[in-house]
Amino acid sequence: MTEKKAPGQGAILEEIKTFVCFAVAPEKQALAMELVCRYQEDSIVQQLLCEHYSSLPEAVEEPILAIRELSSQQGIYCLLLVAESVSFFYLVSADQVVYAGCRAEELSADLLRFIDLGDWANLDKLVAKPEQFPLYGGLEKRKAVCSVCGVAEGDAHLLGCLVEICPWCDGQLNTCNCRFEKLGVDEINSEEELEKFEKLLAEKGRVPFSAEQGLAYPGSSKGLDPADD
Repeated sequence: MTEKKAPGQGAILEEIKTFVCFAVAPEKQALAMELVCRYQEDSIVQQLLCEHYSSLPEAVEEPILAIRELSSQQGIYCLLLVAESVSFFYLVSADQVVYAGCRAEELSADLLRFIDLGDWANLDKLVAKPEQFPLYGGLEKRKAVCSVCGVAEGDAHLLGCLVEICPWCDGQLNTCNCRFEKLGVDEINSEEELEKFEKLLAEKGRVPFSAEQGLAYPGSSKGLDPADD
């Protein structure tokens, strides 16, 4: 994914309006702006629509009528932008937007596994009737999102996230000594050691992200500050 640095809310709305004027036929611009206004409080969706209308994937000059959610995992969402005659696959996270294609066969095998809706042929059949997928509510209107790795509440952190809680000591996993103690080493120096620790972590059971977690979350392992009274 390519990181997207969004401009201010008012500025991006003006950008989208400008792009829509060039990208969509005059008689259909109101339809395009109706969806833009529906998500006007969600800067992530605004950035997504700005990206779409500024680049016009496949040169399809049609308004986006709906945004449907196909799948989500660890703070990354696969969305279907539905136009009049075609739909577009996008991946979005808290700070990134990437266009994936407008036909199932354009998607990589890894992305197909991420979506988990069958093979390319089956996915094509499903997206032919996009109304069966839920409308996207927007990341900013969902449950809490980790400020470091971007996963939603209830999902496992991305490995290495500074906020993840250690399941052995309840401290911060990136700071406590449990990873060294469980591996019997002074430091982790190889991919093999990292993979071994990830396996141990999965066997123990990772602590999913919750809104109460943060960079100042107290722990009890050696090397951590004690919890405040």
